[in-house]
Amino acid sequence: MPGDIKFEDLLTVDTDGDEIADATNGRIDDDDRKILGSSQPDFMGGFTSSWGFKGFDLSVVGYFRVGGMISSTLHMPNNYWNRLDGRRNNIQVDYWTPDNPTNDMPKPNMSINAARTNCLGYFDGSFLKIRSINLGYNIDPRFTKWISQGSSVRIYASVTDPFIFFSPYMKAGGLDPEPTNNASTDNNALSMPGRTLVVGAGIPPVRKYVFGLNVRF
Repeated sequence: MPGDIKFEDLLTVDTDGDEIADATNGRIDDDDRKILGSSQPDFMGGFTSSWGFKGFDLSVVGYFRVGGMISSTLHMPNNYWNRLDGRRNNIQVDYWTPDNPTNDMPKPNMSINAARTNCLGYFDGSFLKIRSINLGYNIDPRFTKWISQGSSVRIYASVTDPFIFFSPYMKAGGLDPEPTNNASTDNNALSMPGRTLVVGAGIPPVRKYVFGLNVRF
C-alpha cells in the first residue's frame, strides 16, 4: 500500500544454489538480502588546536569519522523508545502522507510490520564532533599583586560536546552519531549482526558547561 515499507526484489536462486544476477522471483525473502555497509569507518581521527592572544587562551578538541554504518534504535518502530505512529513523544521525521509523498519514512501506523522496521535505522556514520572548547583569560599581574607577590589569576569556561557537523544521522533527527553500544549487548538491536554499531537513548549524550577561577599564590 502507498506509504508502507517496500523492499527491492533483488535476485532469485536456482536449484543448484547459484545466484542469478538481475533476476527477480516476485517475492521478498532471504535471497534478497544485500550487504549495506561495514561498521568500520573508512578513516577516523582527531585534532587539538590552541591559541593565545593578550592574556586569552583558547583550545579546541575535535574528533571525526568518515564512512562506516551505524544503526539507530530510535528510528525503528518496534522498540519502546519510538513507535513512529505520528503522536506522543516521537522523534521528528519526514513521514509519508498523501500530501507529502517523500518516501523518506513510512506513513504513521500503529500496526507497522515490526519484522521489517530495522531497515529504517541504518545511517552513514560520518560526523565531525567538537569534543570540547576551553576559553581562559589571565588577569594582568599588575591587578593581582595585592594577593601576593608573583600571584596569578585565571578565569576560564569550558563546554564538552557543543557541536556536531556533517552527520546524516543528525539530519534525520538523531541524538548523537557516536556509537554507544553494539548489537550484541543492546536489547533493542539483538536481531542485528553482533558487530553492528548502535546509537540510541540508552546512553544519552550529555553537554557540560564549566566555569571556574584559578588563583595561584
